[in-house]
Amino acid sequence: MEFRQIYSLAKALTKLVEAEMIDMAITRQKIKNLVSSDHFGQLIMSKAPTTADKLKIIVTSWFIINKPNLKPEDINRIVSNLYVLTVDIYDEMGYKSETCDVCAGDGYDDCSSCDGSGEQDCRYCDGEGTEECYECSGEGTEECRYCDGKGTEIETEEDDEGEEVEVEVECVHCDGEGTERCRNCGGQGNFECSACEGSGTETCDPCDGNGHEDCDNCGGSGEIDSYNYYYNIERVDYLILGKTLEKYIDKPLPKGTFDDIEYNNPSFDYYMILKSSSYMSEEDVDDTRELYGMEDNFVIIENIDKLENTNIRVHGLY
Repeated sequence: MEFRQIYSLAKALTKLVEAEMIDMAITRQKIKNLVSSDHFGQLIMSKAPTTADKLKIIVTSWFIINKPNLKPEDINRIVSNLYVLTVDIYDEMGYKSETCDVCAGDGYDDCSSCDGSGEQDCRYCDGEGTEECYECSGEGTEECRYCDGKGTEIETEEDDEGEEVEVEVECVHCDGEGTERCRNCGGQGNFECSACEGSGTETCDPCDGNGHEDCDNCGGSGEIDSYNYYYNIERVDYLILGKTLEKYIDKPLPKGTFDDIEYNNPSFDYYMILKSSSYMSEEDVDDTRELYGMEDNFVIIENIDKLENTNIRVHGLY
């Protein structure tokens, strides 16, 4: 995209910025944020085909607002000399999370109470599915109601002399057994358990029927802290002027030294942070210190490349 087109779009963006940011200190970051959230700002940015062109429009707009005496050709020389600086800042040591080797990262184990089935023996029938009949104590029989359990009944008969006498005879109702089928349970001796409807099982209380419980080793997270310290690395992409910092690539710098460069080096005169993300280092602290020969927090300049040659994606600039 030619600079005259960039400058024209930057002028349009300038009007929007000045209308929206009255009595505010206008920084390149604030312009980028406005572009990301404002419909008209997005419309202006849609005219630029690449992220590099969009960033040049933002920087050009800032110069038009803050350096009104700067000629377009001078601005062109500056935006034509923009580079993306990628640095890794090694800071704040901590433990890296690792997959729990007990639960393989699932965060849970089979419930110890139900072995993962989600069910346990019914507490009311002890898993039998039946309850003992309370009338016959599970026997299925009860005392014969006709002979009161004797097995015999008294009947009146005439003797040889024609007189009525009482005689003991076998109870016809129980055939002399003295017992009859329990009327309460129908002779079964038990009933279907009402709590489990005869299944013999109920939902496992400890796991609420899920069949699993939080892994004791990781507390249910699926991850545990490693035993070694690691550096927390913040990777930052800066938009800077020129490539004078190229001499520092792959040369570890104490964090304080890099801070001095950021505050004093002309490359950072008009810088803007494009992206920032954090992750844990691959090597533990001892290995990292041995690799780079640095004891304290430090910075590695990974790369510096002309803005136009990068494929950088910046949030909000599409």
